[in-house]
Amino acid sequence: MSGLYGSAFTVEFVALVLIVLASISLPVFDGFRSASVANTAFFNPSGEEISSIRFGVWGYCNFNQLGNATCFDKRPYSLVINATANHKTSSFTIPTSRTGPLIMHVVAAAFTVVALLSIIFARISIKRFAQVIAALTSILAMIMAIVALVIDILFFSHVQHGIDKITDLTKTTLGIGSWLTLAASVFLVIGTLELIANSRRQNTYVVPVAARPASLVYHQEVIHTRAVQVY
Repeated sequence: MSGLYGSAFTVEFVALVLIVLASISLPVFDGFRSASVANTAFFNPSGEEISSIRFGVWGYCNFNQLGNATCFDKRPYSLVINATANHKTSSFTIPTSRTGPLIMHVVAAAFTVVALLSIIFARISIKRFAQVIAALTSILAMIMAIVALVIDILFFSHVQHGIDKITDLTKTTLGIGSWLTLAASVFLVIGTLELIANSRRQNTYVVPVAARPASLVYHQEVIHTRAVQVY
């Protein structure tokens, strides 16, 4: 695979790796979480104090002061966060309507796979519709990745806003999974633009000499001959 198709394939393959890593997330792998909240004032419903809560696509984990994790892998999930501040206990609920859309990372990964297969098909095919399909599927994959990123940001904003209402001792951070989604979105934008540019370039049609009208060819030859004689 060479040319712009090869370049677009490489760029979108990198995007696929990034979005798949973001899709793995918690509780499968803590490194690719979507967001986290740290506060020593948190405690779970059983009364055990926890130091942080980390959120992912497939679930969330509570970490106690010793660093031990208790993970919940139900999807979509909801949880109630309790915090104590100034001897007053307050709570904040994260509903399933906020965690359910995080599955969009998986949808974006699936669309990216389809886009890569379409690029391969467009590379080995000489038909115009193959180029159009490759461009369209890449556009869809790009849109899905951007939607997943927006969902990450909205989820983070919801958690941060809700936690700030019950305590001012928190530190809410955007997880590496969200940054991976951002990077994947950028790569998909680049790959899509390359595919569109390649499609426009290959769509440029030059009329061969054999297909031109005979009178036009004869006229050009006469002009060329006269030019040579004058010279």
